[in-house]
Amino acid sequence: MSDKIRVSIIIENMETYIKELEEMKIRKLEDLETIKFRAASMDVFEIINKTIDLADEIVSMRKMGFPSEYKELFTMLRHAKIIDEKMEEKLKDLVILRNKISHRYNVLTKQDIFSALKKIKIVEKFIEIVKKFVREFKTTK
Repeated sequence: MSDKIRVSIIIENMETYIKELEEMKIRKLEDLETIKFRAASMDVFEIINKTIDLADEIVSMRKMGFPSEYKELFTMLRHAKIIDEKMEEKLKDLVILRNKISHRYNVLTKQDIFSALKKIKIVEKFIEIVKKFVREFKTTK
């Protein structure tokens, strides 16, 4: 499977999860009743995981090396001038949240998820940047 096809599949999955979150119509903290809280938590978790996968694909396509941790992927993308410093920091913050969801789910609060929903907009911007990058990317094979 080509790099561009893998990237397309990841983006398609991300957009599906983003759409699911939008369909939940969570506009205020009180909208996060138990079922929506759990569903939104898993959608946010998957979006962040796919964001990491997407960054990893770009790093791999550009042969930029091997990160020692997920957050380093976004530093590598900034150094390659694919994303700016502000986006790098926001995406790193999402990785921290992902780790909280993954390893400390029992202490995750509705406020954590509500805040994350606002931060997902940066992922949508990242998707647009990656789509542009992939359109312009020339394989060297």
